[in-house]
Amino acid sequence: MNVVVFTILIAAVSTACIAPFALALAAWSWRAGARAAVVDAIAALPLVLPPTAVGFILLELFARRGPLGWLHVLFTPAAVVIACGVMSFPLMFAAFRVALETTERRYFDLARTLGATPLRAFLRVTLPLAWRGLLSGVLLAYCRAIGEFGATILVAGNIPGRTQTIALAIYDRVQEGRDADAALLVLYVVLIAASMTAFSRIVIRRQSPLPARGERVAPQVPGEGRHPADIAPHPPLRGTFSPRAGRRTLDVDIRLPLAHFTLEARCTLAAQVTALVGRSGSGKTSLVESIAGLRPATGRIAIDGVPMQHEPPERRGIGYVPQDAALFPHLSVRDNVRFGGRDEERFASLRDTLELAPLLDRAPASLSGGERQRVALARALMTAPRLLLLDEPLASVDQPLRERILLFLRRVRDLGVPMIYVTHQPFEALALASECVVLRDGAIVARGAPREVLAAVTTEVDNVFEVANPRHDPARGITRVTTTDGLELVLPYDAVRDAAFPLVVRISGEEVVVFGERPTAISSRNLIESEVTSMTERDGVVDLVAGTIRVRITRAAADDLGLRAGSRVWLALRSRSFRVVG
Repeated sequence: MNVVVFTILIAAVSTACIAPFALALAAWSWRAGARAAVVDAIAALPLVLPPTAVGFILLELFARRGPLGWLHVLFTPAAVVIACGVMSFPLMFAAFRVALETTERRYFDLARTLGATPLRAFLRVTLPLAWRGLLSGVLLAYCRAIGEFGATILVAGNIPGRTQTIALAIYDRVQEGRDADAALLVLYVVLIAASMTAFSRIVIRRQSPLPARGERVAPQVPGEGRHPADIAPHPPLRGTFSPRAGRRTLDVDIRLPLAHFTLEARCTLAAQVTALVGRSGSGKTSLVESIAGLRPATGRIAIDGVPMQHEPPERRGIGYVPQDAALFPHLSVRDNVRFGGRDEERFASLRDTLELAPLLDRAPASLSGGERQRVALARALMTAPRLLLLDEPLASVDQPLRERILLFLRRVRDLGVPMIYVTHQPFEALALASECVVLRDGAIVARGAPREVLAAVTTEVDNVFEVANPRHDPARGITRVTTTDGLELVLPYDAVRDAAFPLVVRISGEEVVVFGERPTAISSRNLIESEVTSMTERDGVVDLVAGTIRVRITRAAADDLGLRAGSRVWLALRSRSFRVVG
């Protein structure tokens, strides 16, 4: 029993001694990637060399005339600790490395955009997500130390009551013909190893904070699918939201080789909200990640003339919201938001503005897509960013929910924080942005006012209007509004009666009916006389612009009406066809 207790204690001490070094080396290797190949190979040597070869190397190192002979540890319990630690180190390092690799790196990177240093991001985000794998590595190394034999017998000998471990005692009992005693020691080893393995399995199989692959993250929650206009006007923000908010000038002149092309972007952006538009794979995400400091692009990035390209993400003061929100799964909503900062006044303002109060104590895995995006927005804004990058935040939500979240994005815009908004949906750019940049195969091909730029580069026929000055007529079920261009429109009263104006509404050009002469009786409440200024035909479809309204009709309809540039037309826009989008 003494040898069993001695072995258990020696294995525990050796495991505790090597764990910090294994974790530090695994963390460095994880961040270094391919550059750590040589170090990884050296760390694995005790695993592939014969244990006696490792023992001989240790014997030479700690011999009286060896480099470490002054420590006088040979044939002492300390030598047993060293031998067990060296032989179990590769297993622990490899397990730690795998545990870190299976933890998504984006959480670590995103934590740095929230102001966390690499050490803080590792300790608060990566470690809590990887702890199950790390614990498995510790238990694996402990079991390996329990069974160590070859290296131990060379550097510590086989001295009963001093350096003899279970493995050495079993060898002795067999040599002496005491098979029953050897079998009892083997049973002890089996029980120790089995208990450690079972404990590891139980821990690893416990429910993870990360949803399983293919699992539906959250059901639709009550109120999430409300019509956008049903959202109550947000309360006014208390105090100064951000000392760094306001109009900013962003200078970008970068070059970044990608898989199929080289991203080369040069522009100066000074708008409150700039929409970055382009098809999938055009380099939009790579550009915003370069601005955030998550990709090592060459060139120059400056905010208000201050160079940022050599600054790490945590020092740039740039908030970043990725496409999938990337909330830290091990933290509650409250802790996710507070990760970006501890300012209580800012937290209260964001909680009220983005309607987060009912969500604060919930886990990210229980949130719907729209709720996750609101939490991610609040988390980024808690850092008081000088610039906010939004990478297609609405790409993963359906149309009704997308329009609802646009309301919250307009609230964020009203906070005064400059934004770059990545999207491939023209109506989102029209609803939010005052400037539009179009990216194609890594190059900027167009920029300017969203309406003009998008009309030239997209085939969508969305009409987006900002309306104000509501005149409600409940008895007739309508509300009259005025657009920023002075156009008078009629909207359904029940859809906008509780809305906060100014409001952004949208109607597809495919919902607009064109008349060649003024109709005498019609149910549509919006009948607008205009002149066709341009017509574009493709595949039997005609897209025309009449005044500021874009319309899509068939070639047959255009022929029957005899339409051409300069034709007078009457456009009928059903009030029920308008959607509130912001």
